Amino acid sequence: MSNISALIKTIGRPTLQYAIDSALREGIKPIVVSDGYPLFDPETDEMIVSGAYAATELKRNWGCYGAVAANAGVALCDTDWLMILDDDDELAEGAGDFIRTQIAKNPHVSIWIPGLRFNNGMVLCDGSDKQVRPGNVAVPIARVECFTEAPFKTKIPEKYKDYADFFQIQEMNTLGHKIGWLGKTTYLVRPNMNGTNGRGA
Repeated sequence: MSNISALIKTIGRPTLQYAIDSALREGIKPIVVSDGYPLFDPETDEMIVSGAYAATELKRNWGCYGAVAANAGVALCDTDWLMILDDDDELAEGAGDFIRTQIAKNPHVSIWIPGLRFNNGMVLCDGSDKQVRPGNVAVPIARVECFTEAPFKTKIPEKYKDYADFFQIQEMNTLGHKIGWLGKTTYLVRPNMNGTNGRGA
């Protein structure tokens, strides 16, 4: 298991297990934080999904685009690096080895912008445009101290809600953390309307 954790925020989608399994497949430790949805069986106190390295269940959905859940997950992380997934995302095959290679080759970089591929075929952050600006970045893969020094914001004006990743990366960079671009699809983003992740489950 590598020195990277994947914080998976869940709002109860049935695709959570797929997200966990994709992290395990890539040799990355899955941490699950439930944003107000049952994560443990009330009779056995066992998790309703398997494979999580650590997990916690918030007693209500705090909203704010998962910021409270994300900060709770950062506190559970015991690795040097952390990535963030939603429960309808998955890691692309080979992403784990690719990320570890880039980290080893670039020890001065603390923040990596991942490449995203959506279920409609759209690709974002492929590295062809390395400008840190709204709409051209995604929640980063970063050293844990980046997330503790620049935590997820729990209060963002509605008109800026789509810029949360940009503001966080900008703050991390202002604090002296260097940015790199993976330039390869790392995350598969599949916000399927019915939560099936396109698998028919």
